[in-house]
Amino acid sequence: MQNIVLAVQCSIPENPGNGKAVYTSLSFNSVVIYECKYGYMLVGEGTRRCGPTKRWSGIEPQCKGELEILQIIITHILVLTSEMPRFVVLEVALLIVDA
Repeated sequence: MQNIVLAVQCSIPENPGNGKAVYTSLSFNSVVIYECKYGYMLVGEGTRRCGPTKRWSGIEPQCKGELEILQIIITHILVLTSEMPRFVVLEVALLIVDA
């Protein structure tokens, strides 16, 4: 019986909005690195790897602006502090805005 080896190659990774995907190869086990434009922050994993199923690992990250990041942080604080008294939540949110 003969073993047949098929080349594994992932698709070209898409650039996230306000960023880019940097890679040198699309073959199995190659890595793509994600970067954001100045003033934007990467949300998600900064790298993905081409797997045996011809798919990149994980989920494509996004580049978010400062206002979007602040909204994400406040949303997480509100979820995490939903059981705390309201004055504590407001105080935490004000500390973040002043930073």
